[in-house]
Amino acid sequence: MSAGEDGVYFRMRFFFFFFLVALCLLDSNISTPHGCFVEERTALMDIGSSLTRSNGTVPPSWGRGDGDDDCCLWERVKCSNITGRVSHLYFSNLYDSLEVLNAHGDSFWRFNTTVFSSFPELQFLDLSSIYPSSLNIDGLVRLKLPKLQHLNLSYNWLQESILADLGELVSLEVLDASSNAMSGVVPTAVLKNLTNLKELNLSANGFSGSLPGSLLELPHLDPSGSSLAGRTPINSSLEPVSLQVLNLNNNRMSGALPTERGPIPITPSSNLSLSLKGLRFSQNNLSGKLSFFLLRNLTKLEEISLSGNINLAVDVNIPGWVPPFQLKQLALSGCGLDKGIIAEPHFLRTQHHLQELDLSNNNLSGRMPNWLFTKEATLVNLNLGNNSLTGSLSPIWHPQTALQSIVISTNRIAGKLPANFSAIFPSLSTLDLSDNNFHGEIPMSLCSIKHMKDLSLSNNNFSGEMPTCVFTDFPELWTLSASNNQLGGLVFGGMKKLSIGFAMQPTEQQI
Repeated sequence: MSAGEDGVYFRMRFFFFFFLVALCLLDSNISTPHGCFVEERTALMDIGSSLTRSNGTVPPSWGRGDGDDDCCLWERVKCSNITGRVSHLYFSNLYDSLEVLNAHGDSFWRFNTTVFSSFPELQFLDLSSIYPSSLNIDGLVRLKLPKLQHLNLSYNWLQESILADLGELVSLEVLDASSNAMSGVVPTAVLKNLTNLKELNLSANGFSGSLPGSLLELPHLDPSGSSLAGRTPINSSLEPVSLQVLNLNNNRMSGALPTERGPIPITPSSNLSLSLKGLRFSQNNLSGKLSFFLLRNLTKLEEISLSGNINLAVDVNIPGWVPPFQLKQLALSGCGLDKGIIAEPHFLRTQHHLQELDLSNNNLSGRMPNWLFTKEATLVNLNLGNNSLTGSLSPIWHPQTALQSIVISTNRIAGKLPANFSAIFPSLSTLDLSDNNFHGEIPMSLCSIKHMKDLSLSNNNFSGEMPTCVFTDFPELWTLSASNNQLGGLVFGGMKKLSIGFAMQPTEQQI
């Protein structure tokens, strides 16, 4: 190698070494050697100290905060892979580890919410189920988290006034304030600054009055389980642009539904025809008649829930009509359905992605619709209880591996249970066959269903012995009802959690 080449080689090595040093210095300015910023570790230690002062238990993985611990590896903490800063905090149910409230009610988790300002990159904050805590007294005043997108405040007995503290959370997209002690009218003014909000859950509170139409600009709105009254606020002059899911279950919405345009104005050019995915109006006071044909322009619709509107008649069967939508959930319990929806299932046969189907309490006639149990079926929960169905559970040709709950109680279904019952329904956790005309022995294959929790066989004509494995091989079984059958040979196992309703009728030999 010549002197000139040697000089070039030396300079290349020098610049490469200088580049590596600069890169290391840059990396040291971006994050700490242990991947956890000092101020964030300190804030977490302050939170841990507040738990200790409340006689709580700090999560075991939380270290001493002496610089040797990477807080990004602690329980209930998640950091960004890019910046190394804390991005998610999960503090749900921390009160479970606190001392039970004493007679004076003065033992609760005391913390200052301003501590969260030490996490400038925080995007997700779960403060659900931390009651009793100082959150109920101090609220969220001065909470400044410019990048927070998801805030969960559910199950805390919070008052509606706490919503006024959220105005500076300008990046908030999801707010869950369900299951609290909020009341009065829905406070829309305090939510006006949350211009990025996409999902608002106010369910299981005590809100009253009418539902403000301005909230329907949100894609996902859930004020279910309150005392909201009046008509649905969607009308021809107020048409939501982005509404996808509207959950008004368990309120006091009332009024007759228009016969020409349905419960909401939907035209082929409507924004709703392109966005709406879920309509949940169960357990209200709606009346009138609704034809599903009026929903023909809702091409994205996946959920319809109208159960419990006893003065509402729903017409589902429109011969020759193929809906443009594919439902995942259909709940029409007690809706005055056409009795032929099972016997001549024009509509149901068009829906290939159903996961939840509830047609209970409709006095439906026809044979048990075993045609639902196809090879491609996606059903998870099926409720056909309290109708007038006949037929049997045979034949069923294809295993239903997704099905977890079957309720067909209070019908006139007869016959024997298939001998290969567990092969057909291997994933059941709930089976309710009560108040029917089933007969024969209970198949031993039933015991191969390992996750059975609720088993109701009462008021049938089952005979023989109850398989002993029901008492020994169902570790998750909570409820067994087998009264008013012709069963004998009862054998009990060590089922500590089991609630049993069991009555045998004497056989001829016993008489």
